[in-house]
Parts: sequence; C-alpha cells; structure tokens
Amino acid sequence: MTCLCLEDDDDYVPYVPIKQSREAKFLKWRPPRHILEAPQREYDAIREKHHILVDGEKIPPPIKHFKFPPAILKYLKSKGINRPTLIQVQDLPVVLSGLDMIGIALTRSGKTLAFSIPLIMFALEEEVKLPLIRGEGLIGIIRELGRQTYESICVMNEFLILDGYPKLRILLCIGGMSMADQWNTLSDGIHIVVATPACNLAIGYEISTGDIEIFKSKGIKTIQVQGLPVILCLDEVDRMNDMGFEDDVKNIMSYHACNLAIGYEITTGDIEIFKSKGIKPIQVQGLPVRELARQTYESICVMNEFLVLDGYPKLRILLCIGGMSMADQWNKLSDGIHIVVATPGRLMDILEKGNLN
Repeated sequence: MTCLCLEDDDDYVPYVPIKQSREAKFLKWRPPRHILEAPQREYDAIREKHHILVDGEKIPPPIKHFKFPPAILKYLKSKGINRPTLIQVQDLPVVLSGLDMIGIALTRSGKTLAFSIPLIMFALEEEVKLPLIRGEGLIGIIRELGRQTYESICVMNEFLILDGYPKLRILLCIGGMSMADQWNTLSDGIHIVVATPACNLAIGYEISTGDIEIFKSKGIKTIQVQGLPVILCLDEVDRMNDMGFEDDVKNIMSYHACNLAIGYEITTGDIEIFKSKGIKPIQVQGLPVRELARQTYESICVMNEFLVLDGYPKLRILLCIGGMSMADQWNKLSDGIHIVVATPGRLMDILEKGNLN
C-alpha cells in the first residue's frame, strides 16, 4: 500500500508494517530517505511559501503533492482537488506519522480531509494486515457536519473498493438515531465512528481483553476499545466550547490513555483546554493572511451595522490587502479612519509611508 511522497517522482512511501498481533502498534508514515536527509531550510521554504506556522518537536517535513493510492486520488479529483491545501501540506504528514496535533485554519480550508484520509488509510492497513474481528475498532470522534463527513468517508471507501481494497465498517452516531442499533453495530467491530458531542462519547484504550465495553461512569456513556490503536479527531473544538460543549470535550479527553493519537482541528487557535490536560501536540497553522484579513474586516463591518441601527455613529473601516488599489487605500487613510484591517506586508507599507499615525 502506498501513501505520501514529497516529490513528484516514482518513490512511494509505505507504512511501517504492523505486528501480527492484537496488540498492534500505531502505523506510521515516513518520508523517503532523500527527503529526510534534505536540509531544514527546504522544509522552512515550503512552509514560508504557504504561510504555514508550526510549533512542536520532531515535526515531519511538509508535502508538495498527494501520493495516495489511485482510488483516493480519483476521489480527490472528483472533488476538484489536485494538490494539498495550505493546512493539508503540513497536517497530513503529522497525522500520518501518528503524532498529536492541533490544526488551525479557516473554515472550508480542507481540515476535515486532513484527518479523514489518514483515518481511512490506517483502517485499511489494519484490515489488510489483520482483519477486524468482533469487539474491535478504530474510533474517530468528529464534530461539525457529522453526516457530511460520514458520507465523504463512505464515498472514499467506495472508490477504494472499486480498486480491490476491503470494505471498511463506518458508523454514523448522531442524535435522532437509534442508540440500540448504534451499540449493536459497535459491538460487531467498527473501523471508524463519526459522532457529535451530543452523543457524549468518551474513548478509553486498553489492551487487556479485546472487547468493546459500553458502560456508564459518572453519567457518561463510554466506549472502551481494546487491542487496536485509537485515533481521536475533534473538529473545530473551539466552536464546540463556544456552543456549550466544553464539558463534553473535557469528558471525552478525560478517558485518554496510552497509545492514543489525537488530531484536533480548530479555527481560532484557543488551545487552553489541551494545555490543562498536559497534552503537547504539534501545532500547525495554515491561515492565508488575505482571506483572514477579509473575514475579520467583514465581521467588524457587520458589528458596526448593528450599532448603527441602534443609533451609534458609523465607523470608518478600511481593508488593506494585496491586490487592491494602493492609491484608493492611501486616499481613504488621509481622510481619517477608525479601524484598519491589514495584512502584515501592507501594514508595513502603510507605516513606512507614514500614512498611519
């Protein structure tokens, strides 16, 4: 089975083979030797080009191109995706390496694919090397738009089946569905679970018995998975907290144990909840600065409109980003501005020209 490669050549990158044992260790992707031996400045150049910020230890090199199995590439092509997005350039190698990670990027930037594709690859490798038996499974907890994420994973699996790969058992676990049916499906063995926090799922990992036990502890429905590696993916955790799910997130995280790889995909970068749990993940930020500035500007303008409706004076707000007329921006600045939203490069231009006091 093949995975990812940095260069556009014939070198494919295999997973590390797993032990033929119910106590299988994490599968890990590793780059080709010539990539590992490349100087650090080459990695930094790729990250700088894509405005990617990283923080952590032993960070895998970024990727330039997809080198997944042809079936995955067909799926991506059907979605109009030919190259990794900004966040995927660094997120994918981190998740495929089995490392804890926090990914920070804008909405619709490809964060969900950055962990759903590795989930499928890990599950496929397990099924090929060591077929799933009753009472085992890989669990991924994924928040927002659970149904769409579930359908996306199922479609990817269908592309793989057409190329001769085994069918994965994937479960959607959201409110409004029969809990009894969900528990029965889980007990039969499952590769991937897509769930919302409302289901109050918490995951523990042990190697002692090899069964899935569903029990109540402190009022929390808990799924305990033994014998296989567990990957926990929480999508847009900061928005969960804003919507009142902070306790659910803490309960889910309280059942973390050994050999648990965790991928968090968040929007704003609020990581205090992870620090409180002693987790030290690699942080990957893929924020296109122009788009971030534009979204910030639009949010401020909308808030100002609400204030204007209540009788407050209208504020003069200016967006300064590349691709816009600098002459128009200078003229507006000279007329007086309350708030300037700018990219770092354009802000430096403004300061150097003395247009902003």
